[in-house]
Amino acid sequence: MFLDVKDKASPVIQAMSFDDVEGDYSRKLIQALRKCKVFFDVGANVGYYSLICSKTNPYAEIYSFEPIPPTFMKFMRNSALNSCVNIHAYNFGL
Repeated sequence: MFLDVKDKASPVIQAMSFDDVEGDYSRKLIQALRKCKVFFDVGANVGYYSLICSKTNPYAEIYSFEPIPPTFMKFMRNSALNSCVNIHAYNFGL
């Protein structure tokens, strides 16, 4: 995953900085995603949760929304780096 280490709002950066609260949430989410058919990532940021969903359940349809163009481009880069074909990304807010 491509990250901007200066972006303190990134869930991945937060997971590394805040006693793994984000990591605990991610582990619980992974358990729930195994049976998921549709996942909405509203405010997708750089795609952390969309990528987790795609890799956990490649059969799920993922709809990701990120309104900020530079952040959306990072999201698209991460999606491409991970060959996530089940992610439908939209550059607008929901």
